[in-house]
Amino acid sequence: AAGERLIDKLLGRATFALTALVHDGKEVYLIALNDPKAFEPLCHAFINGTFVVSSESCSHRRLNGFTEREYDGAEMTICSSQGHETRRLRRETMMPDIFQGVYFGNVASMFREKEIFQLRRELGLELTDRYESSRADVVIPNPESGWGVTVGIAEGLEKDLFPALIKLPQAVRTFQEGEQATRNQEVGLKFGGIDSLLKGRNVAMGDDSIVRGSVSEGGSIWVVYNAGASFIEFWISYGPMFFPSFKEWHRGPECLNELAVQRESTQDGIARTTFLIEESGTIVIHARSDPAIESNFLQFDIPPEGVPTIEFVITQFPTETATDEPDGTETPVPLETPNPPVPPGSTGLLDWLIATGLSIVIGVAIYWFTTTFGLLRWGLRSGLLAIIGGILAYMYIAMSLPGSEQLLGIPGAWGILAITVLGAAIGWGASYGWQKIQELR
Repeated sequence: AAGERLIDKLLGRATFALTALVHDGKEVYLIALNDPKAFEPLCHAFINGTFVVSSESCSHRRLNGFTEREYDGAEMTICSSQGHETRRLRRETMMPDIFQGVYFGNVASMFREKEIFQLRRELGLELTDRYESSRADVVIPNPESGWGVTVGIAEGLEKDLFPALIKLPQAVRTFQEGEQATRNQEVGLKFGGIDSLLKGRNVAMGDDSIVRGSVSEGGSIWVVYNAGASFIEFWISYGPMFFPSFKEWHRGPECLNELAVQRESTQDGIARTTFLIEESGTIVIHARSDPAIESNFLQFDIPPEGVPTIEFVITQFPTETATDEPDGTETPVPLETPNPPVPPGSTGLLDWLIATGLSIVIGVAIYWFTTTFGLLRWGLRSGLLAIIGGILAYMYIAMSLPGSEQLLGIPGAWGILAITVLGAAIGWGASYGWQKIQELR
């Protein structure tokens, strides 16, 4: 019951995988519980008759044991000297954190019944299925989490895999540093490159993901080029990260702008990119992007004498038609679209206010008139029914029910007034009829 209450209280507000020792005055109980989505990893094993629960299965191997299984969502275990019991308290579709398998988890651990190393290796193989061509002579990992995907890339490309980039012993976890200047300083100390394996080579480097890009851009990429590499392809197994983690949100837009994909997308509404053209001929550039929607076609004839690098700009508002003279071309200013006219025979907010106000005035007047005869109860009933009748009459025409078009044919606000008065009168009449029926009884 306590576990169910905790899950209900945290539902939709947090993810968790927790353990606790509870003493009831007689015995100590080990409690294990995870969230309904099984977002956080949690698993258990029996080692020499002892119940062991942990976040990663690799810890069980270190104790000479094997993981029995991973927890499903909202599973709770109560363990004591009398034994143990595991029960699932809520059944929902599970949504385990895929980043646990891509980056966070130990490669020797299991992630939903699959070894994490093999999961990452298969991601690398899928990359080579999607991008079949490569200029690389050798494949190297971006250590250490990039090893799994890089094994799959090397296997798929059928290229040599070398540990040519080494994480140095003094390396620290730079992604947790809050200041960009501090991260830039520390990432340069993380890696060392092996010149004999990199000099003059075209390199394919594999990694699990890019968050801010500090390590990739300022650390590993710089070290590989500094070791003499001629060319680098960067193969990433995880998609672009457009939003920061929850713990970064308190920093506001600053943490959003630090993400690599946000920095490289646009600056002041303009996106830029660079292409290396290796052969002569004709190149046509065409881009699509929100809110620009679609750009013009840019065509360049590349002469055989040189191999230039071309930079093009995608503006937020594309020109309406292509032009041969880009200099001095005015960017069209979007025209304000006029609001469509209100069709005849329809109602608006002002009509609703008129109908509601008039219904209340009529209801209060009827209440006052009826109570002057000493009929307090029937005065209240008559006033309320008159208000309800007036509002219902307006709703009838507002919903375009049968006959409403003819009623709305009365010009201006007089039509709304007439219809509201009619509805209030019907409500008052209903009250009067109700009163007479009660008197006959």
